[in-house]
Formats: sequence, C-alpha cells, structure tokens
Amino acid sequence: MSRKLVQLGKSTLLVSIPSVFAKNFGLKKGNEVDVVADESSLIVRAKGMSDKRGVVDVSNLNYSLAWYCITGAYVAGFSGFRINFSSHIFHNRKNVSLPAIEVVSEIVSFLPGVELLEQGRSFCVVKEVSIPKEEDIEGIVSRVWNVLIVLSEGLMEPVVRRRLQVYEEQINHLVLYSLRVIARVGLSSRLQSLCLFAILSRLEEVADSFQVISGQLFNEQFVSGLNRFIVKSRAYFYSCKQEDFVACWKLRHQLKSSFGRTSAFFIVSRLLDNVMDALHMRLVYVKHNSG
Repeated sequence: MSRKLVQLGKSTLLVSIPSVFAKNFGLKKGNEVDVVADESSLIVRAKGMSDKRGVVDVSNLNYSLAWYCITGAYVAGFSGFRINFSSHIFHNRKNVSLPAIEVVSEIVSFLPGVELLEQGRSFCVVKEVSIPKEEDIEGIVSRVWNVLIVLSEGLMEPVVRRRLQVYEEQINHLVLYSLRVIARVGLSSRLQSLCLFAILSRLEEVADSFQVISGQLFNEQFVSGLNRFIVKSRAYFYSCKQEDFVACWKLRHQLKSSFGRTSAFFIVSRLLDNVMDALHMRLVYVKHNSG
C-alpha cells in the first residue's frame, strides 16, 4: 500500500499509517513506534506486541491434523485463540478415539508460554501467560545444538536410543517456541528472522533424521565421525571462522564417501545436508552483516 510523504518543517517528513494497519497492531494516537532502516527498506515497527487473536476449528480432525492446526496458530503469534471441536478426536498415535478436550489439552500442554484458560462444551480458549522475548533465542539455539551433540555421541548407546523420541520432542518444543518469538516480537532485522527460521527448520530435520538412522547398523568409526561433524558444525556456528566451515564440508564429504548407494547413504546424506544448510544460512547472515 503506497502513501505520500508530507513535509513538516524544513527537514521532517511524515507518513500516515493506514487505519487497517493501526487497528491490527493496536495503534492509537500518542503511541510510539520505532522507525528502522533494514537493508533497502524503511520499517515502521510498533513498540510492544499487538493483541492478535484467532480461531482454530479441529472438528472431525484426527490428532495429527489437530496438532498442525493448533501449533500453527501458536507459531503465528496469536496472544490468544479459540479452539472449536466436536465431541471426540481420533488419537492416531494411540489408535483410540478420545474426548476432544483431552486431546486438545495434551497438545496445548506441549506449547510453552500459553495455557488453556477457558473451556466450554465444544470449545476452549488458549491464552498467553508469558511474553516471548527475543533474548530467549540465543539460549534456545544453544540447547538445540547441545541435544544434537548428545544424540551424535550416544547413537550406539541403548539408553540414548531408547530416549530418541524424548530428545526429538525437546527440539520440536524449542523450535516451535523460537518460531513464535520470531512471529510475535520479531528479531533485529528481516534477514535475521528469515535466516533463523531456516536454521531452526533444518536443525529440527536433523533431529528427525537421528530417529530414522537409529534403526541402521553403523560402526564406531562412523559414529565417531558423525559426532566430530556435529561438534565442528556447532563450533563454526558460533565462531563463524571460514576454516571451521571448510572443515565441516570436508567431514561431510568423508562421511558420505564411506557409504555406497545404500538406503543408509540417503538417510545419512539428508542429515548431513540439513546441517550444512543450517551453516549456510548462518554464513549468509554473517556475510551480510560484515558487508
């Protein structure tokens, strides 16, 4: 939507904010906004967060589909949302039909920062109980890397393999919250938000791949090499040194070369490539900032 600039005094220009935007972001006369230069764009950013609300209908959906719909509203950054449902939801993980409110409560309990605070016969209302903060992101990304290192170290240990789903759910939990932070409060720049979104998505895929490869037979030499690759990848993520990036690429090539064109090759390739994609996004962000 285009707007014309209005001259105010000798050196100040004014731009009006369309009413639909003001309403969506809860802006009123006297409110302060931030004006930020981001790459080739000039961004007017509302201070604080808008009180966005939505409605999700999971009637006649199974557990998996209901999970996607509810977590979608959560990641979208709604401060509150109503969930409409029919009497029962088929829980395809447990292979049983359960009362809808029981299934919805299970899903909502997985989402940090929100709680189910209102409930009716065919609906419930989820509301935000803690404000997401941009400064939470750094600690979350570090925890994701730490879990991936635990997985790579213990790939052949029965205790770790039994807990693979727990570790995967931990990462899913962390990634969902991070995506909510991006949508709810935003990061310092649009590029930073886009890069972080891509990085977290790739690292979540890596965790999923560990669950798949746990059923394959790997020797200790491969597991040791995979652990070195994950550790070195984390080192590059924080050092941003080119030599670390090159070392990761060489380790990936060595690990891929140790397999023929077997089913294991394609599974391992997916894991390694997702890590390199995450590092690539980190490189994009670092190069842009240094340029």
